[in-house]
Amino acid sequence: MTINFIPKIIYNSITLSFTYPPEKDPVNEQIKTAAKVTTSSSGIDQTQFFYNEEIFKMKFKLLTKTQLDALRTFYLDWGSRGKEFDYYTSASEASFETYTLNKLLFDVNRIAPRGNGDFWYELTLEIRRVR
Repeated sequence: MTINFIPKIIYNSITLSFTYPPEKDPVNEQIKTAAKVTTSSSGIDQTQFFYNEEIFKMKFKLLTKTQLDALRTFYLDWGSRGKEFDYYTSASEASFETYTLNKLLFDVNRIAPRGNGDFWYELTLEIRRVR
């Protein structure tokens, strides 16, 4: 099966589908480690590991009004409340990872007219998971 990197999100038995892959996905992963480093009396650093936090920042371009409305509903009813969702890097694959929203911001840009009073939109989502 071919991976096309056009993702999908499933939350509360609802599927969000995209037409195009997000910009820079899946190569823009950021990993932040929560740990405490202390130096012993002999000068050796000791690390107390807490967790790794993986963050993905994805910009979705060329969203339709229907897709934007579905994402707005997802944000308001699910994501902004800290609830988990399944993120599929490629909608054609069966594997997924469970994430939450990292940045609680729904910031939409109208980028181009589509005709008939409709527009193309773009939206950036930051998602995170803790390991």
